[in-house]
Amino acid sequence: ADALTIPKYGIGLGDVVFNTDNYMVSHQMPKMRDGFSVSNVTMPVFQNFGNHDQTEFNASKPLVTDARNSDVNRKARRDFEAVFGPADYSFNRGDVHIIGIKNVQFSSATSSQTGNYHGGFTDKQYEWLKQDLALVAKDKHIIMCFHIPLYDCKDMNIASLKTGTNITNVKNLLAQYDNVLPIWGVQREKELDEFLSYIDNPPVMTEDIKGVIAHDREELLGDFCRGCGYCMPCPAGIEINNCARMSLMIRRAPSAAQLTPKMQAKMKKIEDCIHCNQCKAKCPYGLDTPALLVKNYQDYCEILEGKEF
Repeated sequence: ADALTIPKYGIGLGDVVFNTDNYMVSHQMPKMRDGFSVSNVTMPVFQNFGNHDQTEFNASKPLVTDARNSDVNRKARRDFEAVFGPADYSFNRGDVHIIGIKNVQFSSATSSQTGNYHGGFTDKQYEWLKQDLALVAKDKHIIMCFHIPLYDCKDMNIASLKTGTNITNVKNLLAQYDNVLPIWGVQREKELDEFLSYIDNPPVMTEDIKGVIAHDREELLGDFCRGCGYCMPCPAGIEINNCARMSLMIRRAPSAAQLTPKMQAKMKKIEDCIHCNQCKAKCPYGLDTPALLVKNYQDYCEILEGKEF
């Protein structure tokens, strides 16, 4: 089909505004909605909730609760939905079932300041997702959009919400489908700036860039763990989604953060592997995860002993 005739749509992945004060919610959210209207961008754009898409309440400015605003989660959801529509939604595009869901949960009833939130899904959201997917054929492609990466989310109980975060429940639910693509929205500001700069200054392929691509392709082929976290949790307590890619993390990111006593203790947990192969069975990329853990741990120990990297 002609690319110009194929229906298009956009999906925002959260942090539509920055929560400096109520002005961002009451004025900037509507401006962002109108800016992304079909009349402006010639395609429908669906938004997802991010941790900054709300008025920040804190110890000096706590939310005054009442029957309507019983906690900051309800307040944030209500403000977002008043502008963009449901924070949890799904629709079909051809053979693809697309889900947008709020996975930011504030852990205090009266404070939504930075750091006072967790990634996860409430019990009510989990039940909604189960009902939604009950109508979706197992061979259908699913795209699930949310703000916080699942590998940064943990099962826990949030007392103020009287709910769990349901991370394992949601992963098990999605594991029933063969073709699931999770897309999350957290990224660095400098990465976004670089991406936007290409609009006015498109990158040009050079021999240097070709060399970088060839090097990266060689390094990332084969036993490359993407850190998606579908292998988690591990019965032996191993942080598989980081430990199985440690060799790459040390060489492709600031290494000091990977060599701390805390990280060394996490890597040492690999010695406790019970070889149940649950991680291998759950890997969507078909990796031999236990062997990958051993390989990364051996390399890590050699680096601690002085091997150059």
